[in-house]
Amino acid sequence: MGWIISLAFIAFLVFFHELGHFLFARIFGVKVEKFSVGFGKIILSKKIRGTEYILSAIPLGGYVKMQGESSEENPRPDSYTSKTKLKRGIILVAGPLFNIILGFLLVVTSFSIYGTAKIGPPGMDVPVITTEEDIISNSANYSLSLNKAFFHSISKMVTGEIAPKDALSGPVGLVNMGSKVKNNFGWEGMLILMAIVSFNLAIINLVPIPILD
Repeated sequence: MGWIISLAFIAFLVFFHELGHFLFARIFGVKVEKFSVGFGKIILSKKIRGTEYILSAIPLGGYVKMQGESSEENPRPDSYTSKTKLKRGIILVAGPLFNIILGFLLVVTSFSIYGTAKIGPPGMDVPVITTEEDIISNSANYSLSLNKAFFHSISKMVTGEIAPKDALSGPVGLVNMGSKVKNNFGWEGMLILMAIVSFNLAIINLVPIPILD
């Protein structure tokens, strides 16, 4: 059961990431041809108002396909390439931004329900919530600490102190890790783990670190 819940969480992170791209593309008048979650065999497909929504069998990835993502000689008004550099940049950044927002909301949820966090990078101080007023400030500080810990791991990879496989996990590794966390720490652990993954996904998409490409 743990791996099923873990798989569902990862699919939701992917969905939320792509939702950021999708919403801002729509806001700026860009036609979205496809909104897809997963890869492999297509199990659901529905076209609504010119956009094909797709759910595939292995929900560990996704994409948003916009009109005119490749260069066009005469771009249409609803084409991605017809928009200003600022608007195109916002569309690209929206996915990682949504992951940052989601990660923070997951931390807030965990602290609101449980008052603390059972998992986190080794050596990190975990706040204990004693009043409702502490929730937002401590959630923000804890979220910042999680991101600092990830950058610290990346710096160790760059200097060769640790191997990439010891600091990063692929989709299968995340599913296995999620299953173990769910079994050992319950929902409290899962909320924090998914916050960590959401923050890391945002950083990987925002920061041009060659070792992560």
